[in-house]
Amino acid sequence: MLLNQDNSMTEKENQIWKSTIERVLKNNEDWPDTNRSERYHVEYKGIKMPPKIVLGRAAQIVEEEHPEIEMKRIGGGLSTNQFIEDFGFKITEDLVYNNPDKSKLIKHIETKIKNRTLFQDFINFGQSILSDLEIEVYKVRMAIEADGDLSIIVGMRAAYSYSEKDSKSYIGLLISPKFKKHLENKYTINYSYDYKGVPDQSYIKLQVDNWSEIDHEVLEEFKNQFRLQYEHIKDSKRTQWNKDAGTTSNALKYILFKNLNVNEFMSGEKSIQDYKNVPAYYCVGFHYYGTKDTNQLSKFLEEGIWVNGYKTKFIDATNKVLVGAAIAAKTTYTMKKEGRTIPVLEVHARGIVKGNRNDGRELEVDWEPNFKPVKLIGQGGYRNTISRVWNKSAIEKIFLNNINQELFENIEEFNIPLNQILYGPPGTGKTYSTKEIAVSIAKPDFDYDPSKNLSYREQINEVYNSLVESKQVAFTTFHQSFGYEDFVEGIKPETNEKEEVIYKVQPGVFKELCEHAEGGSETVEDAIEKFKTKIENEGEQQLQTSRGKKFRVGYNGGTTFRVNPENSVNEQPDYPASIDFIKKLYIGKDTAGMYNPSYVKSILEHLKDQCGLKDSKKAKQTKKNYVLIIDEINRGNVSAIFGELITLLEPDKRKDNKEMIEVTLPYSKETFSIPSNVYIIGTMNTADRSVEALDTALRRRFSFKEIMPDADLLKPQRFFWELLWKYKENDWLSKLYKTKEEQFLKFVGADDHLYEDRKAIWSKMINEGIDEKQISYFNNYTYSGIRLDSILKTINKRIEYLLDRDHTIGHSYFFEVYQAADMQLKLQEVFENKIIPLLQEYFYKDYSKIGLVLGDEFVEIENYDSQAIFSKSTRISVENETTRYLLKPFSEIDFDAAIQELSEYA
Repeated sequence: MLLNQDNSMTEKENQIWKSTIERVLKNNEDWPDTNRSERYHVEYKGIKMPPKIVLGRAAQIVEEEHPEIEMKRIGGGLSTNQFIEDFGFKITEDLVYNNPDKSKLIKHIETKIKNRTLFQDFINFGQSILSDLEIEVYKVRMAIEADGDLSIIVGMRAAYSYSEKDSKSYIGLLISPKFKKHLENKYTINYSYDYKGVPDQSYIKLQVDNWSEIDHEVLEEFKNQFRLQYEHIKDSKRTQWNKDAGTTSNALKYILFKNLNVNEFMSGEKSIQDYKNVPAYYCVGFHYYGTKDTNQLSKFLEEGIWVNGYKTKFIDATNKVLVGAAIAAKTTYTMKKEGRTIPVLEVHARGIVKGNRNDGRELEVDWEPNFKPVKLIGQGGYRNTISRVWNKSAIEKIFLNNINQELFENIEEFNIPLNQILYGPPGTGKTYSTKEIAVSIAKPDFDYDPSKNLSYREQINEVYNSLVESKQVAFTTFHQSFGYEDFVEGIKPETNEKEEVIYKVQPGVFKELCEHAEGGSETVEDAIEKFKTKIENEGEQQLQTSRGKKFRVGYNGGTTFRVNPENSVNEQPDYPASIDFIKKLYIGKDTAGMYNPSYVKSILEHLKDQCGLKDSKKAKQTKKNYVLIIDEINRGNVSAIFGELITLLEPDKRKDNKEMIEVTLPYSKETFSIPSNVYIIGTMNTADRSVEALDTALRRRFSFKEIMPDADLLKPQRFFWELLWKYKENDWLSKLYKTKEEQFLKFVGADDHLYEDRKAIWSKMINEGIDEKQISYFNNYTYSGIRLDSILKTINKRIEYLLDRDHTIGHSYFFEVYQAADMQLKLQEVFENKIIPLLQEYFYKDYSKIGLVLGDEFVEIENYDSQAIFSKSTRISVENETTRYLLKPFSEIDFDAAIQELSEYA
């Protein structure tokens, strides 16, 4: 890398470099996985970036914007770190090591260290020093010295060491020269060296066989001198050696900072870094149902294998497992906690794939010895025999946790509030986000499966629609006419068989969902599914009512069973028996309002007799989670709509909790409480009314999550990635794809290198499967055309300055531009029909402010002379001249120039 790293840098050059590095860190743009650092990071206001990325981007900016600065070559590693440190930025280091580093340390311990007890004491005391003195990882170095010493280096001084020679053990310590003289009469000092410079210190080695032989005063002196040396060097910009010396041992550093058991480390137990930078992650099952030995885990661990238990299923998925990938043997289930259904993933073993026979059955696995199982409460998904893990959070929990972690249960892993509101400016995707949240609640075991060749959003929509169909999720929108009767219950007219108007109490959308939630236990659901399967396999089932009237039951899909009574007066009898009514009857609801109740009762009794359904009072039920989405929650009269239910929303006031409250509903006179498995997700637009305008009682009972504009979603890199996956089935030369690609590349002004490299990049992507990390593959190309992300950033900066952040514009306004047949024309339409009308509403037709937001090209100025307009008056005065700002007719706007101006100010 070319940089001007010398001592003759001027103050101005120094300031340019500092501000540029700061700029790079603030932007914090993503970078390719191939350039991620395993060890070092630049930390700045909560941001962590690899030093080589920071310096590379800063150097590019300096070279482009300041050609007058002479650039010289600088090496990587610590030279890069030190260059950045010179400008006052903090470098941190992660505790990681690689396999060669580990092997080297293990070989040294096996061949050079016999007194393992003393060595473990050395490790334990060393860790206590590092912990007590709050030593930063980056500020010290651990080394395997040429003379056999295992040392901690502070600055340029060996401060603490362990070695063995001729069956004798030696502990190296940093002390003062004065204290050294005090020790000479008491200990055999095998080695002594007086350091030059400050602080005035000596380094000695004491020959001991047991740690107890070292007096407390010696250890206290050493601790004081270690602190003194560390305080002397810790604020230095160059606290390590001039280069990362070949003697450095990051494995030793890991052991000392983590205070690991040396014997466990020697036994081959894997550590976190063994699972970093692997090509893929997988979760696998180990129970073979239908076999004599269901649990195969012990066999797998003993033989160093994993076997797919199916002969025809998961063959392709097993063949695709990459050698070197991380693998976790797991079980999945759900548990009930405070009325909520929570997914659990329990990891029983972990390892690295060493071989794949490509027979769809067997993998060779280096299993991690002495692994302690980890129970991840709130982690759903991965229920198949083999599943690839794509989710970053899941990878972190399953593979990158501390390997010495005990079995734990953490309810906070599923910390989704029962009542929450997503709020933010218009067009930020609040309603869009409710689907994903609803799926995570109602189907917590959902996991994105790239093998389906559907995008993440397409799979979310697929699951969401099925949940709506099964009435596990409901959607409604509040408005000024929406009332209590629509939400909870009300009296509504309907006609009976005689076509007479009658009035009945009907449940509203919320009460109806709560009723479904009451009956939505997995026990009754499972029994109903068994009955459906039996009908599918064997045909209609014959049942009889309590009075002995026989009837046949069929199922054609939907929410009802179909009943065909024998000896019916109708030629083709076909009556519905509602599945919802079966569920309600199961939990004790009466038959009032139910149609065909005798058939409903008979089917329920059949489920108990033949499908394993236990009595509702005896059954231990795990209820499913239900979700109500309320769009535009702030547009309705919230107090009137919720009524007395506002109190019942609180988690501890819900059904089956200690502080449960029931109310009597005004129309039906039924007692009612809100089930603990009902979640409410609201959305509100902050440009209409602020959060503070909501009813205080309601606001106190909801959690609030802000959804702000995200310009990164409009980056050309993201859209090109989406474009490739969208047209994955099309040939490069197909007219459909080629037209879209050419239009897009021209629109964003992509450089020629992207076009040349795209096939190679796509080849890599298709082998990996769809993954958003691949967006970074397009970061190193230039996009000099229309940048929607830059336009949005510019507009929102200006709106936030003139108004506030609640009135910024959301990214979704621009999504349709990339999808249009003519992107340039669609962008003009978005400005003309959406952006400008919204700004007119924001600024109450103060077109001068609209001009400040969008630029001069959108407005024109008119000057008026009052003398030419008004008659002369001796009593009323008008300013002689006035200026008015007007919006230009859209046809007169130089749109290209206007967009260019917006892009340049980002």
